[in-house]
Amino acid sequence: MTSMKLAKLCFAIITVASCLPAQPSSAANFAYLSATGGGLACTAAAPCATFIDAFASLVPNSGRILCLDPVADTQGFSLSASNAAFDIDCPAGSWTGVAGVPVLNIVGPNLTLTFRNMAFNGVGGATSAIKVGINGSGTLIFENCVFANFSGPALDIEPKAAVNVVITNSRISSNGAGVLLKPTAGGNINVTVDHVRITQNSGGGIKIDTTNGPVTTDLTDSEISGNTSNGMNAVGGAGGPAMFSISRSVIAKNGLAGVQVNGATAAAMIDTTLLDSNAGGATSVGGGGHLLTYGNNRIVGTAGSGFTGPASLQ
Repeated sequence: MTSMKLAKLCFAIITVASCLPAQPSSAANFAYLSATGGGLACTAAAPCATFIDAFASLVPNSGRILCLDPVADTQGFSLSASNAAFDIDCPAGSWTGVAGVPVLNIVGPNLTLTFRNMAFNGVGGATSAIKVGINGSGTLIFENCVFANFSGPALDIEPKAAVNVVITNSRISSNGAGVLLKPTAGGNINVTVDHVRITQNSGGGIKIDTTNGPVTTDLTDSEISGNTSNGMNAVGGAGGPAMFSISRSVIAKNGLAGVQVNGATAAAMIDTTLLDSNAGGATSVGGGGHLLTYGNNRIVGTAGSGFTGPASLQ
């Protein structure tokens, strides 16, 4: 074969290879769980029984954890992996953890965790379903999940780095509180909540505290109701803005205010939302906080402090 033909052949091979779809490094990295599983193989033929074993079979690489049948895991776990992504899908499965600690304590940096179709249940005395401590960072995604019966906030997010949280089509109820978003020094949090019910918690629904770092939360098509304290509470501090954007939602029958903002760096913008029969009033504003309405909201019961100003529709 001449050198020219060899050159053409090499070019053709390179061209074809460059057109093939890129395969992720974790394309074949799976861990399988089963209620009847055991051992550490975590393969489809020999599944393991706990999430701890499943994560251990994947770390330090990324990968997927799949439940072959409903798994009920009762162990707590601290995840200290870094720079990895894990997709956990466990239809009808539950994870309860142990008394006095979170079910899953995230202490590793730059992690992406996606949980689908799972129930986190604190019936065994666990403090939270998920805690992101000072060394944790990355992205948390919850789809079609349930969080119930924890003694503290179901989601306790307190990082010293950047954390993104996405919660969709889920329920957070009967906990000490719903969601706490409180960065430590150097941290910041961005949250998206869509089609979520946060109800019947003995504390508040969602609380932002920016004493040490900024927090932004977007809430759409959701319900915050029946919580003993405030439905949504933004406490603005020196760390930066504490910002709620609320749209097309119901905030009802909470024990204090429907939406509270406190501090000059705290603000909420509310659009097309029903504020119904909150015991402390629809709104509460203190310390120079800002609470803006687009003029298309509805209030049933007392207004509370009222809105501090309008926001124009565009």
